[in-house]
Amino acid sequence: MKSSWILALAIVAGSVTACKNRLTATVDGVLLPECDSPEEPPPAPTLAILAEPNVPDEQLAFPAGAVRLAIERAVPWARVETLLEILAGKQIEPILLVGQTYRVRRFHLNDELTGAERFTITGDAQGKFCVQTALLPNAYCVRGAGRHIHRAFVRETVRDVVKKWGMREIEVYVDPAMEWADVVRVVDGARTCCGPKAGVRVRVARDAPLGDDAEQGNPALRRAAEEEAARQEAEAGAADEGATDEVGATEPGAVGDGEGVEGAAAPPAPGKPPATP
Repeated sequence: MKSSWILALAIVAGSVTACKNRLTATVDGVLLPECDSPEEPPPAPTLAILAEPNVPDEQLAFPAGAVRLAIERAVPWARVETLLEILAGKQIEPILLVGQTYRVRRFHLNDELTGAERFTITGDAQGKFCVQTALLPNAYCVRGAGRHIHRAFVRETVRDVVKKWGMREIEVYVDPAMEWADVVRVVDGARTCCGPKAGVRVRVARDAPLGDDAEQGNPALRRAAEEEAARQEAEAGAADEGATDEVGATEPGAVGDGEGVEGAAAPPAPGKPPATP
């Protein structure tokens, strides 16, 4: 009787081991990042890109035409970006593989932006991403648990921006040290924030602000907002000067002339703001 139970347990254990994991997708031993892409990858030779490679990426044997890339989750973005540049130089089409549960799917890194009003997402290698529009001086930042970015948080945050501001184009800035799986989570989370009919487009930008800039928001957007504020201030100042000229020149010694009035402030030096009364 005891031996029968042992045999039954062994059969069950063997069956469980033989069953395919229905929650993750693996290609050539590489655990793929999760993504909601519905697109089937076209047939092509496959290259496994490991976090600890046996040979440098530059020395890999690349096939002609197209190659399916099974990139390990922990590979840093800097390596992925360099690899994509190598393939572009060789005119080889990269087919990025991801997993939709256990299904192997194709991931498109960049959408074509139309030039419409956009906002940015900045991500770092510590599990934090920040969302900013040009209308806000500072970014709204979210940090995920376990030093990784969570797609659900990205979706929720981007959805709020899309609903409030009506912006549907996004530039993503990522830290070169960010893991490939987190890059996929940011892009996929933003792209799928609002359903397929929303038309949200995402592109990974090359000029990535790093470090504390992620907390303060995208420097390019912040600088654009500051320049716009300065322009408006200059226009307002010019309008004030025009209104003063319409009144006419003041008599010598009158208030506002700067001469003949005891205690009148001297004109400000060039390049310096007027003295505050």
